Amino acid sequence: MEILKVLVAPILVALVSWLVKDYMFAQQKAKQDLLRNEWLRRLTTFWSPLFLWSGMVLFPKHGDGHNIEKAVSELTTALAGNAHLLPIKHYYVIMSLIEKATVLPEKDLDLSVVNDTRAYVYRQIEILNYLLYKRDNSFDPLTNAEFIGSPLALVRAAANTTLHLLTWGLLAGFLYLGYFFLSEGNLFGSILYSFILILPLWADAEKRIEMRRETVNHRAGRNKYGLLAMLRWGKKKLA
Repeated sequence: MEILKVLVAPILVALVSWLVKDYMFAQQKAKQDLLRNEWLRRLTTFWSPLFLWSGMVLFPKHGDGHNIEKAVSELTTALAGNAHLLPIKHYYVIMSLIEKATVLPEKDLDLSVVNDTRAYVYRQIEILNYLLYKRDNSFDPLTNAEFIGSPLALVRAAANTTLHLLTWGLLAGFLYLGYFFLSEGNLFGSILYSFILILPLWADAEKRIEMRRETVNHRAGRNKYGLLAMLRWGKKKLA
């Protein structure tokens, strides 16, 4: 029994906490990869084309006007699957640009409003460019070419290793605390420990219940005057 407390339990706790730590960091990395892919998609397929073609569509027609047709085509393609990313006021500005270039050439445009929208779009480009390429100096060729770049890279690697070790230590301490309460028969400590474990699951369950309630209410509101409501009304009339 003494060997279990002194040797076996700490080893098991260390192994389990290491596996939990690896799982947590793997989940975090997967989430970051998903975010990075989405940021990259938005930058390359929406914000950058939107900024370019929203300026090109203002150019005067050249020859048969093919340049404006190209600009309008690219602008609508960029906007089609990403309109939800634009605030409504900027969305209407882009639509006014398309109208001006196609069916309403006589339409007056307030260039200050257009410039405000384009400034907003370019701000999104700057933010995504920072998140994707400038937040980490690894993407800067000058930084990698400097003599001090290598030591700084080692410092960042050491900091990352320290973060892993600290996380592992905290998890191991927390798991060993639970083992200590259970092995010593500490009722109050065991109840408190169980409550701390259940609390995140409880919060997640409440969030899911609230999302479910909002979905049901939305469907009920949508069906109030929809086909289902009409069928119910017809059933009552026939009865």
